[in-house]
Amino acid sequence: MEMHIVSENLKNRKTSAEPIQAVLFDMDGTLVDSEPLWHEADKSWLRRKGIELTPDEWVHIVGKGGAAFVRELMAHKGLRGSFQDLLEEKNREFLKIAATESRAYPEMVAFAREMKRRGLPRAIASASSPAIIDTTLECIGETGLFDLRCSGDSVSESKPHPMLFQHTASLLGVPAENCLVIEDSQYGVEAGLRAGMTVVGVPHHIPGELEQLFSGAHVLFPGGMKDFSARLLLEQLEEAGLLQAAG
Repeated sequence: MEMHIVSENLKNRKTSAEPIQAVLFDMDGTLVDSEPLWHEADKSWLRRKGIELTPDEWVHIVGKGGAAFVRELMAHKGLRGSFQDLLEEKNREFLKIAATESRAYPEMVAFAREMKRRGLPRAIASASSPAIIDTTLECIGETGLFDLRCSGDSVSESKPHPMLFQHTASLLGVPAENCLVIEDSQYGVEAGLRAGMTVVGVPHHIPGELEQLFSGAHVLFPGGMKDFSARLLLEQLEEAGLLQAAG
């Protein structure tokens, strides 16, 4: 059974926002089932550094992006070395796996293709590096599906700061309030809300203490991509008056 929650925020949004004019997609965990790959790569990399993280520490890091991940480890877990060298090491470890094992979520690709069919601009807005974004899209065979690829490397603040989404909207030439953003992490959901965008949450996991952050999403699929339905999301956005029905 498909499970989703439409918040009162979405119902109210039709009176305070113009229809959606662009869609911003997070990549890891949203478009692509890559969070397990990141976990595997990061564990291997950290093991060589003599560092282990608890399950709670992993949960609180997911979605912040590689740069924030490395900075936190340097500040709190004794990771030593040049920040840039460490970040490049971490990314290389992931690319070894991602180049052959990245897999797209079919329902999310279907939604992106429908947005393309309707003529709405589509952008990747990911904390990952440009090389990782490019490699991942090549691996899943969707290099032509997005009009813009915007990396966290292009801004000075990481999610939950809204800067990446604001920057992406600016490059698309679309006001933030006219953008839809789809995210799997609590930090991405918060960033989208702070940017003033319509936010869809597709979380991998909602720890109890973070439930309030996800509950702010305008549409929430509590089971993540297991529950996500392109058709259901289209119906909810059309019903709210934020997306024109297909002709």
